[in-house]
Amino acid sequence: MRVILPEELEGLGPWIEQLLAESLGKVDEKGRNRGILPVLERDYESSTIPHVYNENSFVLRIKLGEEDERDSFMEEVKATGVPVWEMRVNSPEEAVGSLYLLEFATGMAGVLMGIDPFNQPGVEAGKQATREMKARIKEMVEEGTPLEEAYHQVVNSYRTSHRIQIAEGVYLDYGALMEIVGEEGEKSLIAVGINNGIIKPFPPYERGAHVYTRSWIGPEEAWVIDDNGRPRKLSFDEMSDLLSRRREGRVMTRSWIPPDVYPGLKSLSPQELYKLFLLYAKEKGKTYGAILPYAQETPERAEVWSIARGTLRKFGLQDVFGIGPVYEHSLRQYLQEGPDTGIPTFIVVNEPGEQVIPGDSIPGFTCGMQNALQALGTQQALANAGRYTLRIEIEGPLTPEKLQKLREFFSGI
Repeated sequence: MRVILPEELEGLGPWIEQLLAESLGKVDEKGRNRGILPVLERDYESSTIPHVYNENSFVLRIKLGEEDERDSFMEEVKATGVPVWEMRVNSPEEAVGSLYLLEFATGMAGVLMGIDPFNQPGVEAGKQATREMKARIKEMVEEGTPLEEAYHQVVNSYRTSHRIQIAEGVYLDYGALMEIVGEEGEKSLIAVGINNGIIKPFPPYERGAHVYTRSWIGPEEAWVIDDNGRPRKLSFDEMSDLLSRRREGRVMTRSWIPPDVYPGLKSLSPQELYKLFLLYAKEKGKTYGAILPYAQETPERAEVWSIARGTLRKFGLQDVFGIGPVYEHSLRQYLQEGPDTGIPTFIVVNEPGEQVIPGDSIPGFTCGMQNALQALGTQQALANAGRYTLRIEIEGPLTPEKLQKLREFFSGI
């Protein structure tokens, strides 16, 4: 459900998100994942209207007075044919009164879905994962490890081998996704990459000059398309055979023509990988992405998050957005127990900061530490439930230079 509000009423947006996402993103009495996902329209880009106003969406619009600044945008939205539920109010005070209507509608929707709209079981999973990480830090501190060192050891333990540098101090970690998709999923990713021109075969001349060498046969991977049209990873022996054929001058004969050989995922740039994951998610039936930065909001950062949301829309994904940890008690419930149709991107700043949490069980524990642990805990809980996630990790503070690199990263996809 895309929510369109006039600028004067935008403060209602987060409340509507919390009401619907936390109340309705649940598992029903038959074990089915149910829910209505509210997506607050934040960017009002006409160019992406066809990508997200489609058969998977409908619109809630609260209109202020006879006309407001969203009228022209709404005309374009209505032209797509999506259902529109429009509520007209005469003043901001009257708009607040309309919230009761939404509360009643949400409660009734929960009853019809067969779920309890008044609990939040999915939120607890992320909290528990965070508590476990914090308990590890506390144990290390009690054994004599300095707090900041213990914190970084625990945070760094969540890094995976599927990690690529976007820029200095900025990394894309896609290990949680790869663990879920497994070997068959990796084949599908390779197929999506080849079919969409993201993964290209080694050039024929490069095969002789560079590819078929011992350095290539070492830790790198290579793929060919089998007789059934499916990607297949070459074994070491197969790659050795290609090399020996090259050495014997039998690269191409009447009886043997070398196949197209494709590099693996680790040959791709961060932007190519991110694009591939969004395309793969779409192919697997995912309908929304999410940009979830765990960082204090500033106008400069908001601009970058807007570009990131535009990237999701460009690929036909609904652009969910939440600043962590604020969204933890709203969208978080839906991400965990609503229909498994999303691919959230966590943006995690691991800088501890200096703001100490008063009375915390770990003396000196900071808000920055808690923030990073909550992000990792939430991602871990989603991964444990078999849900796709990605993580962009910022080492140290989110400086203007790193923010610019993020801007370039999302702009280039």
